[in-house]
Amino acid sequence: MKKLKIFFSFFLFFCLLAECQTERMALSSESLIVVAKEFLELSVPWNPGHFECQFLGGIEKEIFIPRPEKSMQIIPRFPSSPSYKGRSIVEVSITVDGYPARVLSLLFYIRIFQTVFLTKHFISRRTPLSEKHFYTRLIETTNIASATVCSMQEILGKQNKNSLKANHILVQEDLEEIPLVVPGNIVTLVLEEEFLKITVLARALDSGKKGDWIRVVNLSSQKILKAKIMSESMVSIMRMEEQHEKK
Repeated sequence: MKKLKIFFSFFLFFCLLAECQTERMALSSESLIVVAKEFLELSVPWNPGHFECQFLGGIEKEIFIPRPEKSMQIIPRFPSSPSYKGRSIVEVSITVDGYPARVLSLLFYIRIFQTVFLTKHFISRRTPLSEKHFYTRLIETTNIASATVCSMQEILGKQNKNSLKANHILVQEDLEEIPLVVPGNIVTLVLEEEFLKITVLARALDSGKKGDWIRVVNLSSQKILKAKIMSESMVSIMRMEEQHEKK
């Protein structure tokens, strides 16, 4: 009698287990990884052939979800602050019949390869840069924190903020626009009202590009004023009330 009860208990357990299995289904983790990797490869801002994506693991072999009656969706997405190089997470949401079933976080490692510009030799501070200063090389840039410079168009019309040693990898933070006006330049200082235009010569005390406000000294009165750079040879003076507001 006791053996019969034990047998019946095991039989009931396996019946319940079979019923549970019919209410659930298993998804292969490999299929989810493929979906996440394809999403990652289509979403990153890198050109094909210039990056590699490697899955780092940490997911069960099979993912169990409720068995769908009508539909099932697998939706990959990035978290709120995605990373496009190094360690990157893709969140995979699984919905069954319109209801959320599982959310998985899949961890990948993205390696980036870019053609970068390296300095041929030492470059002193604030040198107007051109093609003659650099050579190019395809390297891995995954662990370079700053954005690298990858085209000559990004360099032309720029100068280096600080001195650069030989074989330095050029990054955006190294560059600044070449100023139109530098301290010591003699410029035409213009004040133009509705019916009046006055021009005098002035000497720049600051450097700046077009649209910047700099200090200039009127060569006639030796008065220091603030003026807006219009071109490399002309600045526009502020009205007296604007001078007061700018201080």
